[in-house]
Amino acid sequence: MKAALRLLASLAALALVFAFVDARQVLDALRTLPASLIALALLLTAVQIALAAWRWRLTASKLGLRLPYALAFTECYAASAINQLLPGGVLGDVARAWRHANRVETRGAAIRAVVFERGMGQLALVLATAFAWTLQPRWASSRLALAVGALVLIVAVLVYALRRYARRWPWLRDTAADLRRAWWPARVLALQLAISWLLLASIVLLFLLAARAAGAQAPAIVLAPLLLNALLAMALPFGFAGWGLRESAAALSWSIAGLDAAQGVAASISYGVLTLIGSLPGLLALLRLRSAAR
Repeated sequence: MKAALRLLASLAALALVFAFVDARQVLDALRTLPASLIALALLLTAVQIALAAWRWRLTASKLGLRLPYALAFTECYAASAINQLLPGGVLGDVARAWRHANRVETRGAAIRAVVFERGMGQLALVLATAFAWTLQPRWASSRLALAVGALVLIVAVLVYALRRYARRWPWLRDTAADLRRAWWPARVLALQLAISWLLLASIVLLFLLAARAAGAQAPAIVLAPLLLNALLAMALPFGFAGWGLRESAAALSWSIAGLDAAQGVAASISYGVLTLIGSLPGLLALLRLRSAAR
């Protein structure tokens, strides 16, 4: 029932988008996707999986968990395929967390390792999006200080809340302690962010190439925050792999920037198609995991 509702939500969001944009223009852009871009999508996805596996292994090691890199790579590839094909966009990560928890003694730490790994990716995305918007010509330099101040305030509130309430709830205390081990000291946090930003850069590059293939001619510095907005929308656990949410965010962002909304939708759909194709080798990884479990 929930899967059907998520599918309907994605379809409804897409239908709403196409009610305000030129569907013919979007379809024309999709027909021009070159084979070379599809091949590049497969390559960039492999790079993204490699970086995600590195980040997960780093996080797990800081929590005292054994996770061979080859296994992390295979699990992340399988998770990417599941996330693309099943509702919610996180079931693949739930599955890899569960399988890893069954391989180690401390199950809670194994599950938290995946949560922290995904959380670091979202943190890097939020920081990159805020920074990208401060680079826009319409923004005054004071906006940069405002954005940084807001982020510092949010982090300070979260740290205060963790310290205040961690003593009351053991599970929260354990989570806070593991989070500190996974992301601290500063050199570990720097490495976590560096890996995450490299991964995000490869994602944005693929999205930018999809936008160019869809006919977007605006400078990359103008398109970057628009693409990041669409990626942020995908973080919401609704629908299938961000479909509908991503296109809605792209249409709105393109319109606010004074660009053609239909072009933004075409870029978003092209990116979605390329991401889906790039994740398909993950099905082979999933078969390998299933055969190894027998």
